Amino acid sequence: MIKKGLSEDKRLILTAEGMSMAPSIIEGDKLVIESRSEFEEGDIIAFCKEERHQIDIIVHRIIEIREDGAVRTQGDNIHLPDPDWVTRDQIIGVVKKVIDRN
Repeated sequence: MIKKGLSEDKRLILTAEGMSMAPSIIEGDKLVIESRSEFEEGDIIAFCKEERHQIDIIVHRIIEIREDGAVRTQGDNIHLPDPDWVTRDQIIGVVKKVIDRN
């Protein structure tokens, strides 16, 4: 999960929690998220996932794209893909920049 905030210039800034994207992204890193309409395999995206009446924001890498635009994601530090396909309306944006927590 990640905490979210909005900077003055309207870019979405997230603070990483957890280690599912290590070593690319580690806990405490700041992530600059930008909206994009096109995605490629290998892009790291932020998306909403509802579970048990709670909405979390997940940041994982795209590993596959279907013809209908849905994407399969996986954390870099996780050995299996995420079980559910992510639809376009769930995607917040692409990680444009990672700012080291130090």
